[in-house]
Amino acid sequence: MKIDKLYLRKSITDGQYYPQDRLVRFAKSKDGIVEFDPNKNKKGRGAYCLKENEVIEEVLKKRLLNRAFKKTIEASQYEKLRDEVNIWQKTQIKEDQTLNTLKNN
Repeated sequence: MKIDKLYLRKSITDGQYYPQDRLVRFAKSKDGIVEFDPNKNKKGRGAYCLKENEVIEEVLKKRLLNRAFKKTIEASQYEKLRDEVNIWQKTQIKEDQTLNTLKNN
């Protein structure tokens, strides 16, 4: 019988360890480009934070990715990340609403 491992990752906001399914990832490629990685499949160094809106907003507002990646990230790149996160959050809300309607029927 196969036992699934529970992979834990450290959140950059509070330093606590959480299961990967509760976290969202930001990835830094070898080129130094930081991208939002909701599917957790991009190559490069990753930084994780909780999926909650307030926590993601704290990461972007306090520029916590600078410390996580040991690199100064420009304000324009933070704005691009914020836009990507907003689009992702809207799709998550739509998916949640669809699942709720399917459960109710």
